[in-house]
Amino acid sequence: VVDGGIQALNKAKIEGIIKPFGNVTITWLQVDMSRFEGLYKTHRMSHAIFLRLLLPSLMPDTESRVLYLDSDILVQKSLLPFYRMSFDDNYVIAVQNFHSPYNHLYKGMNLNVDTETIGFNNGCMCMNLNLFRETKIVDEVFTVLKKYPQFHDQDGLNAVLAGQWKPVSFVWNLQVGEYDAVKMPESAIRSELVSHQGSVYEDAAILHYTSDDKPWNSLLPEPLNTKYDAAIERSGWFTPADLAAWKRKRFFQASFRKIKRTLKSLKPRN
Repeated sequence: VVDGGIQALNKAKIEGIIKPFGNVTITWLQVDMSRFEGLYKTHRMSHAIFLRLLLPSLMPDTESRVLYLDSDILVQKSLLPFYRMSFDDNYVIAVQNFHSPYNHLYKGMNLNVDTETIGFNNGCMCMNLNLFRETKIVDEVFTVLKKYPQFHDQDGLNAVLAGQWKPVSFVWNLQVGEYDAVKMPESAIRSELVSHQGSVYEDAAILHYTSDDKPWNSLLPEPLNTKYDAAIERSGWFTPADLAAWKRKRFFQASFRKIKRTLKSLKPRN
């Protein structure tokens, strides 16, 4: 686990949860966060979003690949098929981004990017560590990020890796915050999602809670909250009393967020 400032109490809880499995160990990878100074940062996204870029240098040289997963996901099925896929000489295996399926973000910028190529969501991706190390392409990503401080990690990766990543089925990263097949721009990923309408949440191996609305601060369309709540309960992260208190807190947070959005929508526009 790449540690960008995880509290000791939470580390102990994580280690306690995996202990019964016996054959699982955690290595905490410490990182100097000062190297990200000047890069993109908001109340929602800390500099921890850039930690994934360091995996080629942090992982042992004996490891040729790594499956990176964001923390706002729910795994429903085995990820071994995803992990074992052939890279076909690409840097990354990932799912096309739902929110921005194409690299139109880079139009008019001084970047050597074909803006009609598709872009990927880097919240769930298998990385070709050997290729990253051989080409030192992460240095190029950081160069772009420093030149365009409004970019976050995904923007930098897509700018540099355009046309050099392998797209796979939505099942390996169902981006539920942006999932609306009707409103999505025409693309291969939209066509696949349309063909799975009615079963998309069950077919997905990974539910990725993208957007500001998370299952810990919002009441999402079912079955998204129910699935997450069941996983939390199984994990043992909360005691029964703490779980009940957490759900009450979420209800009030969700209500406040709904009222805030309603008031914002009623505000006269200039």
